[in-house]
Amino acid sequence: MLVIAGVDLRRRLRNRSALVMGFVGPLVLAGVFGLLISGTSSVTFTIGVVDQDGSDLTRDLVADLTAPARGDAGPVRFATLADTAAAERGVDDGDVDAALVLPAGFGAAAGGGAIRAGQAAGDGAAGVADDDGAAGAGGPDEEGAGRGGATTITVLRDPASPIAGQVADSVAAGVSASFNQVGLALADVARRTGRPPSAAEVAAARDAVPVLTLRESGVSGTGVDPAAFYGAAMGMLFLFFTVGFVARSLVNDRDAGILDRILAAPVRPGELIAGRALAVAALGTSGLVTVWVVTTVAFGAHWGPTAGVLPVLVATVLAIAGVTLLVASLGRTEQQVGALTSLVAFALALAGGNFFGPGPKPAVLDRISLFTPNGWSLRILSDLAAGVATVESVLTAVAVLLVVAVVTGGAGMIRVRRVIFR
Repeated sequence: MLVIAGVDLRRRLRNRSALVMGFVGPLVLAGVFGLLISGTSSVTFTIGVVDQDGSDLTRDLVADLTAPARGDAGPVRFATLADTAAAERGVDDGDVDAALVLPAGFGAAAGGGAIRAGQAAGDGAAGVADDDGAAGAGGPDEEGAGRGGATTITVLRDPASPIAGQVADSVAAGVSASFNQVGLALADVARRTGRPPSAAEVAAARDAVPVLTLRESGVSGTGVDPAAFYGAAMGMLFLFFTVGFVARSLVNDRDAGILDRILAAPVRPGELIAGRALAVAALGTSGLVTVWVVTTVAFGAHWGPTAGVLPVLVATVLAIAGVTLLVASLGRTEQQVGALTSLVAFALALAGGNFFGPGPKPAVLDRISLFTPNGWSLRILSDLAAGVATVESVLTAVAVLLVVAVVTGGAGMIRVRRVIFR
C-alpha cells in the first residue's frame, strides 16, 4: 500500500493539473475573494452639505461636520457645497455620494421655532425628505418651513448608490432628532415656567450631554479574517476535484488494461485502492496546509491556534475524501465520474456556505450546512479564527468529520472495488 501510495504521489506531482487543483487554484481564489471582501471594510462616503439658512446655528453645524478631525476619523466625510444646484451636480457627477440641504428657516425652527413650541404643539419639529437623484430635487420645503416653524432637511442621493443614500438618511435623521430633542426640552421649559426660555436656557439645552449614547463593542473574539475563511473554503472546493482523481484514475487504468498488469503482481485490490487514496489524502492535506501557511504569511490571515486548526484540516481532508470516493464510485466511465464529482462538489460548496463568506447566514442555510462536511469544517475554523472555539467544540467537529470519513469512505471503497474489479 505504501509503495503504491508513493508511486501514485510522484505521478500526481508530475501532473500540472493536480498541482493547480491542490495548490495554485485555492490560493488564487482565496486571494481574490479575500481582497474583495476586505476592500469593503475601507469604503468611505463623502456627503455634501448645503447651508441655505446661513444662521449661526447652521454655520456651527456645518463647521462641526466638516472639521478635519471628524473627516479623518471614520468612513463618513462631509464637504461644504455652495447651493442646491451644486449639490445636484455633485451627486450626478459622483463628486459626492449624497448631499444634505439645510433649508432657510432651519435655525429658526430649531431655535426660535422651538421657543414657539411652548405656545403651539408641533412647532419646532424638523423632518427629513428624500430626493432620489439630483434632477428635480427641489431644494428645501419652503411651504413646510412656514407652517408653525417646522422645516425639512432634504437628502439628495443617487439611486445607483443606495448605501450612500442610507448613510445620508442616517445623518439627516440624527441631526433632526438632536434638534427636535432641544425643541422638546425648551417647550417643556416654556410649559412649566409659563414664559419663553431665556438665552441661557436655550444654550444649556443645546449643550446638554445626551442621557443615552450608543457605542459598538464586540461580544467576544477577534472576528474572522476573509483571507483565512476563503483560503479554507476554496481549498475544500478544490479538494473535491483532487480526490476525484482516485476513481477517475482507476477507471482510466482499468480501461487501458493497466490494472490487470498491476494485479498480476502480489497486490490485492484493497491495497491498490487504499494506496491511491492515501496518496491523494496526502496531496490534499499538503494543499490545505500550504494554503493555511501562505495566507498567514502573505495576507496576514489569522486562522486560530495550530493545535485546533491542524486536526480540523486533517479530518476535513478525510471526510471530503470519503464523500468524493463514494460519489465517484457511482460512475462507470471516466466522464461519469468527472461529472458526478463536479456536481456534488459545487452542490456541497453552496450548501456548506463556501461562497457566502464569513458572517451571519440565512437560518435555513445555516441548518443545511450541518449536513455537509465542509459546513462543519468552516464553522469550527471560523470559531477558531474568531477566538470563540472551545476544546469541546473542536473535538465535536473533528469527531463528526471522522465519522463521515469512515462511513462514506468505507462505502466508497466497497463500491469502487465492485465496479472497477468486477
